Amino acid sequence: MIRKKIGMISIILLLALCACSGKDKYEPFTPLSKQTVSPERESQIQAALNGNIVPEPTAEMLVLQPEAPVQVPSFDEDSFFAEVEPVSSVPTEAIPFEPEPPTATPVPPTETPLPTATKPYDPNITMYGTTNGQTTYTLQQGDDLVCLGRRFNISVPQLLSQNGIETPEEMGVGDTVLLPRSPEPWSMIDGYGRRILVLHPASYTIQSGDTLFSIACSYGDVRPEDIAVKNQLVLGESLPVGLTISIP
Repeated sequence: MIRKKIGMISIILLLALCACSGKDKYEPFTPLSKQTVSPERESQIQAALNGNIVPEPTAEMLVLQPEAPVQVPSFDEDSFFAEVEPVSSVPTEAIPFEPEPPTATPVPPTETPLPTATKPYDPNITMYGTTNGQTTYTLQQGDDLVCLGRRFNISVPQLLSQNGIETPEEMGVGDTVLLPRSPEPWSMIDGYGRRILVLHPASYTIQSGDTLFSIACSYGDVRPEDIAVKNQLVLGESLPVGLTISIP
């Protein structure tokens, strides 16, 4: 029992001596990693461990430069709230867009030359009253004996007597009519009406079956030769239906 107590006391004293001897020694210093401490800070810590006095860093005085004054524009209340005159040039209504029509190339009209008459008409030529006292005329399509009387200003009874017939219907297309040298003028008392049937000059539109001779007969005192020369047509040829011609 006494030995156990002596042993424990010895252990306690030994531990106390170890504790007292460790207070006068410095523990080894492990420098910080260079990844977290700058070289200047590491040198300061090392100098402090070596017993050197490390001067405190002096902060440099920050001198602030005065800023340039800001130029604030002056405010003119009268000009700001002045009334703005309306612009008169702005249209009040929208003008619809009208595309320009395409310009077509003008095609010159083709002129069809008109036929010329077979014989130019000479108004000085006398159709009757020759030196032997008579002349002849062959009835054409559209002619008749009464039509000749109106055209040449000859009374129908004299034409009947000259040709030895009693009625105008006895002579037709292709027959030759004898015209007297000294004709008696047309007279209404003979029962055949007026000599001029339709007033002229005038315009006439050609119908189906018309000839220059029948057209001349419809006006009374007009010669088919005059119509042919006036319109540059040919006697005896067919007429275009719908063509408007001038009646002299």
